[in-house]
Amino acid sequence: MLYSKESGQSYHERACVRDVYDVSGAGDTVVALMAACIGINLPITTAMKLANQAASQVVGKVGNSFVTIDDINNSFNREKINLKQFN
Repeated sequence: MLYSKESGQSYHERACVRDVYDVSGAGDTVVALMAACIGINLPITTAMKLANQAASQVVGKVGNSFVTIDDINNSFNREKINLKQFN
């Protein structure tokens, strides 16, 4: 859940169902992606969706890992999410 002080609203993004192998780095991934998205002025709800997808990819890998843009794109394709909504 994310609370926006500016709007006074809270937002919730459901977790992606994945086989979890290692949670190392998932939180770091969320923080890094949220910061990057906010840095390029994406809406906070879009940042949450992207960060959630990225973290779901990280937990599916063994050890402290990273995600690529292809990992995130493939994740959206599996979830049948329209990437055009983020433009």
